[in-house]
Amino acid sequence: MKKGWEYKKLGEVANVNHGKNQKAVEDVHGKYPIYGSGGNIMGFANNYLCDAGTTILGRKGTINNPIFIETKFWNVDTAFGISAKEGTDKKYIYYFVKSQDWSKKDTGTTLPSLTQKVVKDTTVPVPPLSEQQRIVSYLDSAFAKIDAVAKNAEDSLNEAKALFQSALTKMMEPKEGWEEKALKMCSTKIGDGLHGTPKYDENGEYYFINGNNLDDGKIEISNTTKRVNIIEYNKNKVDLNENSVLLSINGTIGKTAFYNDEKIILGKSACYINVIPILKKEYLRYFFLSKRFLEYAKHNVRQATIMNLGLREIREMKLFIPPISTQQTIVATLDSLKSKVDQLQANLSRTLTECAALKQSILRQTFE
Repeated sequence: MKKGWEYKKLGEVANVNHGKNQKAVEDVHGKYPIYGSGGNIMGFANNYLCDAGTTILGRKGTINNPIFIETKFWNVDTAFGISAKEGTDKKYIYYFVKSQDWSKKDTGTTLPSLTQKVVKDTTVPVPPLSEQQRIVSYLDSAFAKIDAVAKNAEDSLNEAKALFQSALTKMMEPKEGWEEKALKMCSTKIGDGLHGTPKYDENGEYYFINGNNLDDGKIEISNTTKRVNIIEYNKNKVDLNENSVLLSINGTIGKTAFYNDEKIILGKSACYINVIPILKKEYLRYFFLSKRFLEYAKHNVRQATIMNLGLREIREMKLFIPPISTQQTIVATLDSLKSKVDQLQANLSRTLTECAALKQSILRQTFE
């Protein structure tokens, strides 16, 4: 132990209070935010439970994401409000709570949970107040620098995305010599998948795919555990080939994939378009990312419990088709720009992971 430091229970230096159900205080005109266990604002209240400078720690569900709140607020009954007692720095408590791996103290069975006693009994190193304030100042500065690195990576990605969208919009604008055609005139067949539930077989070699399994030109088979055997496949297969573009038409509309001989059957939230030689499938994929398609889908979706774009609307949808050589040029240009976006996306994911790990390393060194 460092000179002048003590080890105490968290409950000795901070109040650990349960939140309460917000129904009685909810008010759309309320001035106090209502926070959930993950630090998300769930509404507003006309009263508050916690003073400014209190740390939220999830009691159920999200238990490993403490948030420092600068204002007075109401916390729901699935979140603790942890506030420093006199003689303890508010943010020192926050950084300590953030340094802990609360998942190791999980007392839940199906849902991650923490008890008030477990939190209160957690051992915390307590230096003199002046040393706490010095530690907070150091951590504030270090975390600000780490956050700046993450923000730079995020800004670079957003700039690249904006450039890609600008190029996509400009290149999809119709020009002289382009023909306007309904999509049904550019394909041999447009259809969707099975409108029922197949008979699953955990040992089957074919996968049941829906719109949520389509992403960025690829069929994400790893996203499903639903499998069928050869008998079920033969009953429900559709006419897919090397010129098939798959499109999500239910729920999240506009996700695409190319068919590359994957062993699949389709569900009803995925449609397929078998294009003919006047239309490159790669060009069609970029059309589905364009503002023109998004506007068309917005005005033609059927609003039920979830959004749905019907086959009729897809078949009748019109697009401008340039000569094949122009399509190839457009696809090559957009591929190049998208590759840069993908690289920056991967860089951001890596940077965020590294920044989070660095913060935890600094916290461990501070409080161990």
